[in-house]
Amino acid sequence: MPLHVAHRPTRQQVRRKVIDAASRAFRTHGYARASMTQIAESAGFTKGAVYSNFESKPELFSTICIENINRLSPPVIAELDAMFANGARDASAIDRIADSFAQIVIESGPWQVALGEFRQLAVHDPQVAESYATLLRERTEQAMRLLDGHPLARRLGPQRTREAIWTVFELISLLALEHAAAPHMVTPAAIRSVLASVLGGLSA
Repeated sequence: MPLHVAHRPTRQQVRRKVIDAASRAFRTHGYARASMTQIAESAGFTKGAVYSNFESKPELFSTICIENINRLSPPVIAELDAMFANGARDASAIDRIADSFAQIVIESGPWQVALGEFRQLAVHDPQVAESYATLLRERTEQAMRLLDGHPLARRLGPQRTREAIWTVFELISLLALEHAAAPHMVTPAAIRSVLASVLGGLSA
């Protein structure tokens, strides 16, 4: 009878499982309460395997944040294309973009809570502060790359585009936190209204 030899997972497979397990842990428990031991067990590996792919918990968290941005950006860029179709600003597209962002706000509440914890720790923990600064830079640069050559970026120019990116990211974070804490007051309709007003101002 032939022996079945277990195949060791590739480094890429290990990394993917760790990221998936960490995403679940951060969403469920927040940043502070999600431990690397817990993440390793959920992924089915040792802590050593986790640390061979990520030097620290802050690095792992930052990696997932950037991955989330990459996943959520394409539909928003598609709506921006509609807004500036034929060189003209389409007001109805602003509402569609506001709807897209509002959905992100509503769905990302637990993740934004974890990000808020991460931000607070960065004030006092140098390692977290370094990872948080890297996250902010990479987040902005990734958005700049996605908007490179886009009519909106050409209209605003590099500096105003960076400011617009910063404004939208921070607004999404704040609205998500407020919605998570008081959903009966910060309603989906209110979120869409705020986002539409801000986006309309940025594109004017």
